[in-house]
Amino acid sequence: MSMSITSRTTHDGPTSLSVGPFSAALFDLDGTLVDTAPDLVNALFRVCDEHSIARPERALATQHVSLGGLGLVQLAMPAASGDTQRQAHLDLLDTYSAHIADASAFYPAWRETLPQIDVPWGVVTNKPHALAVTLMQQLGAPVPDCIVGGDLLTRRKPEPDPLIFAAGLLGVRPQDCLYFGDHERDMVAAKSCGMHAVGVTYGYLLDDDDPTTWPADELARDDAAAAQILLSALAQTDVAHA
Repeated sequence: MSMSITSRTTHDGPTSLSVGPFSAALFDLDGTLVDTAPDLVNALFRVCDEHSIARPERALATQHVSLGGLGLVQLAMPAASGDTQRQAHLDLLDTYSAHIADASAFYPAWRETLPQIDVPWGVVTNKPHALAVTLMQQLGAPVPDCIVGGDLLTRRKPEPDPLIFAAGLLGVRPQDCLYFGDHERDMVAAKSCGMHAVGVTYGYLLDDDDPTTWPADELARDDAAAAQILLSALAQTDVAHA
C-alpha cells in the first residue's frame, strides 16, 4: 500500500525520502522526459515564415511549449482568426512531424537512469498519440513500456483517465505509480487517481507559473534531482519487499 505524503518536499540534490512501495513510473513527455522545445520552436518559426508573420523570441516560444502546438500558434499570431490559427496549427504539425527528432533529446539524467530500473515505465502526454509514438521511436533507447497520447482517450490531462489507462497497460494500480510532470495539470491528474505526484521545475514554465502552488507531493529543480527521487523511491520499495 502506498504511503501517504502529507508535505511537499523540494529537491535539488540526492534525497533519502522514504516513499512507496511503488511498482511503476509514468512520465509526461515534453519538458519532463524529453527536451522537445528545439524542434517544436523550429517548426513554429517555419510556419511563421510561411505565413509572413514575425517570429516570437525563442525563449518566449520555449516557455509556451507546454501549451502545445495550438498554444504556440496563438502566441505567434494572437490577432489571427480562428480559421487561420487552426490552419497554421495543422501546418505546424505537418512541419514538426517531419523534423520531430532533429534536435530533441532525453534529459541526460533520464537517459542514464531509466535503463537501470527494473519496474515498468511509460509516457502519458497530451501530445497527439501518433507524434508521441514517432518521437519515442526515433529517439531510440530507453524504450517505454507504454505510451498514451492526448487523443487516445476521450479525456486527457488534467483528467486522470489517461494515467489510469496507462497504469492498466503496465499491470499496476494507479496508487502504486509515481508520475513526473512539468505542469500543474500533470499534478492534478496524478493526485486525482492516487498517484505520487512529482513536479519538475526544469521544464517549460510560463512567467506566472508557480510550482509551489501545484498539488505535488515533491518538486525537483532539475532532471538529476528528479531521477534521484525515482531511484530513492524504488530503493525503498526493494527494502519493503525484502
